[in-house]
Amino acid sequence: MNDIYFSHQNCSLPKCSSVLEPYDSTYLTASIRDSFIAAKLGSIGVCTLGSQLKIYWANALFSDADRAFNKRCAEELRSVGYEVFLPQETPFTFDEAPSNEEIYEADSEAILRSDVLVACIDQFPIDAGVACEIGVASNAQIPIIALYTDIRAKRKGPGKMYKNQYVLGAIEKHGMMVHSVDSLLDTLREIQSSLTSK
Repeated sequence: MNDIYFSHQNCSLPKCSSVLEPYDSTYLTASIRDSFIAAKLGSIGVCTLGSQLKIYWANALFSDADRAFNKRCAEELRSVGYEVFLPQETPFTFDEAPSNEEIYEADSEAILRSDVLVACIDQFPIDAGVACEIGVASNAQIPIIALYTDIRAKRKGPGKMYKNQYVLGAIEKHGMMVHSVDSLLDTLREIQSSLTSK
């Protein structure tokens, strides 16, 4: 597979209905997704076509359930040709006890080498590591796709889920939100197709 090099620049992305009501159904319309893709393409300089996107997978990784979900999703993305960095697969072991700085440097370097950050935000509150990874990607102007699969996401009354507005703002400014792995795959497929057809 050929190497691919991207340069990220400022891009203007559409706003969702409002920060206070981020889960309105209009947030996931095709026009917003298309605008996200168009804006992303405008922010990327492709040197070698025919290559696949480099994806950084950001999610909690300390429970068996989270690690199993991460592994399944990474395998699904890799099966269609994407290159995926999954932090739980780094060479650190529980016995080695890497330092805080080593973890930060290794993961930040991987984020900065990626083309897209996929951030899972199902945890309540949003996992602290994921929020930090979103911040690193946002600062580097790397596009962000937030994956929010919780079925309570669109509730407006009792049981409505709260997500930190500062983190949501970073997602809105630099990307979009999807509510299923299938929607994530569709969005990535459209981005890849648009890139290779340029």
